[in-house]
Amino acid sequence: MMHKNILLGRNIVSVRYGFDRDDMERFERCCLMRGIALDGLLKREEAADTVAKAAVLAIADGAQPLTRELAIERLSDFLSVEANWLQAEPSRLFDWLLERGLIENFHESGVRCRLQTDLTREQLQAFLSEKKRERERMREDKRTQLQEKNRLINAPKRPDVDKDIDEAMMRLALQEARAAEERGEVPVGAVLVRAGQVLCADGNRVIERRDPTAHAEMLVLRQAAQLLENERLSDATLYVTLEPCPMCACALAHARVERVVWGADDPKNGGMGGRLDLARAAGLNHRAYGDAGILRDECERMLKTFFARRRAERTTDEMES
Repeated sequence: MMHKNILLGRNIVSVRYGFDRDDMERFERCCLMRGIALDGLLKREEAADTVAKAAVLAIADGAQPLTRELAIERLSDFLSVEANWLQAEPSRLFDWLLERGLIENFHESGVRCRLQTDLTREQLQAFLSEKKRERERMREDKRTQLQEKNRLINAPKRPDVDKDIDEAMMRLALQEARAAEERGEVPVGAVLVRAGQVLCADGNRVIERRDPTAHAEMLVLRQAAQLLENERLSDATLYVTLEPCPMCACALAHARVERVVWGADDPKNGGMGGRLDLARAAGLNHRAYGDAGILRDECERMLKTFFARRRAERTTDEMES
């Protein structure tokens, strides 16, 4: 589009400029540039044309009589909002628009815009905001895809499973659960195994230690890390009588435990597929292999018996009081 008056014979025909949806698309693409100066923009004629018309759209916004001072004030706002990527002084941008013929001095102190459009600055800002959200969604989707791809690439080969060993280790975990029950704790026991050797075993000690984090899984993780002098427990397998809660599931992921085997599912509080799959939901880099249902009946029976007795004791205490 030409930015000048056209001489026809002896008459000067004033050219008026439009701003449409295509201009909005072009301006949005200009917004992908960063830190460009006005002189650099002038080397891209189509971009310069679009930015100039968007600037005039910002100047024309409002019903007040337009003066040079008000126009420069609106250009300053334009440079801090829609064109925050453009490095220019508002007064220099104003003079540039005069040079391009998009605005003109009117009387002594007035300014007149030569732009015809049904669009408003508010519509342009809404359009830019929506495009920005679309780009952010696309980046987030791409990031999620790359993270999932990395997890698949970096995932270790699924370890071999020996059912007899799983059952033997779970019986050790049940022993720890019974010991916890005798201490008045919720009967959950855990055993951590590495290279076929039991590293450590323990049961819940929340009440004993007055520690809400003293779950069986957390205790064996701490003991094993100290024993091996390493916070990474790669190639280790954890056996636990109840599906780990979100706290323990997160700790197992951070410890890089290779495999987690549990007996009873926990649909109310489980963090490995019962209530939620924490490793996947939180986007953690490591995700242990999970195997459920080893000696399920025995593990469930122990827990159900424990809580039934607790309820009965509570009812008896209430009746006596």
